[in-house]
Amino acid sequence: MQDQADHLRTEYDIAVIGGGMVGIPLSIGLARSGFSVLLLEKFPIKANAQPQTIHNSFDSRSTALSLGSVEILKGLDLWDADSVQANPINTVHVSEQGRMGTTRIAKTDLQLDALGYVVPNMAFGQYLSSQLLDSKVDVLDGANVSQVVMHDTHAQLIVARDNGGAQELKAKLVIAADGANSPTAQGLGIEYQIKSYEQFAIVANVETELPNEGVAFERFARTGPSALLPLTIDTSALVWTLSEQDAEAAMKLNERDFADKVARLFGDRLGRILNVSKRVSYPLTLKQAKEPVRSRFVVVGNAAHSLHPVAGQGFNLALRGVAGVIEGLRQSSRDAYWSYSVLQNIAQQHQPEQRKIVSFSDQLIDVFSPESHIPALARSAGLVTLNGLSQLKSEFAKHAMGRAQTFDLERA
Repeated sequence: MQDQADHLRTEYDIAVIGGGMVGIPLSIGLARSGFSVLLLEKFPIKANAQPQTIHNSFDSRSTALSLGSVEILKGLDLWDADSVQANPINTVHVSEQGRMGTTRIAKTDLQLDALGYVVPNMAFGQYLSSQLLDSKVDVLDGANVSQVVMHDTHAQLIVARDNGGAQELKAKLVIAADGANSPTAQGLGIEYQIKSYEQFAIVANVETELPNEGVAFERFARTGPSALLPLTIDTSALVWTLSEQDAEAAMKLNERDFADKVARLFGDRLGRILNVSKRVSYPLTLKQAKEPVRSRFVVVGNAAHSLHPVAGQGFNLALRGVAGVIEGLRQSSRDAYWSYSVLQNIAQQHQPEQRKIVSFSDQLIDVFSPESHIPALARSAGLVTLNGLSQLKSEFAKHAMGRAQTFDLERA
């Protein structure tokens, strides 16, 4: 990997803007497919950097990976369960607070080793960064792409460096992987469809009195849906959704009162909450780019769509998009891979599955929201019915685990 400006080419096949959990796998996969790739990132990219100096998505949060996502990462040679500190999800337990209906999906029901995995973002980011350092991707970190100008024959990137320098680079195709508020997409006038859930999520890691035994809890309450994901044997990742006012109040609670509220929310299934990590709160929206592709331009990851976190499909959907772009570009003509027709065809091939995932996540939130028109008794009956019908539960699990669609990611 080259990370010095004076070692860079003046023109690349593909420039990827954003070196987070989406941009790094995308860049490595494209480089392994034979493209010359430049990754631009404003944060330093180092294999063992200190937390405060690395990409802001590689923080104390965690990510739930579906089996489909793990298969994609394996196809990209980017999976090492030990290095990313992956903890298996053995069972998914879905319930509604104050109601009898529950659904349990266990790995043994589907004859699997795990239903998915939970990885700490910090460990995952350090692993991805180390793989990037050993790849054929050229990297320009400490770089802010201030402008992207489209020309008939190329895209021009104007880059400001942290050291005060500036330079111009060219690429035949630009891919924005720079997050939910993508400066690149905004600069090019990409518009979004936005639905506010009028809720905030509080995320933290909680140490519990009882071992979680690899159980992921999805809990629907009057305040909104929440989740506990198994991070280690006695630590789970919390996602707690509340109204803005309630979230503000919960953030102000002392650790003991906060822990007791979380324990009660999940029915004390893991006993007392012993410790709570730093809490972070952010607003929840469903956001989708109206133009995911243009000639010489693609948006991926949160720059293309962001989902409610409780369904656990946001990063998994992003990784499907990464796999689709790699597969589609690798199979396209090297004389036209940047054209609108090729890029639009790639987007359309994966649009049906994407719509299913977005619709599933959105409807799940709507059905169990406090304002839902579906009676609570009917919701409970639905959970009981799903729990009792093995074929229906298996089909539900197949989509939740991301195994309804496969990709060809072999190297060119």
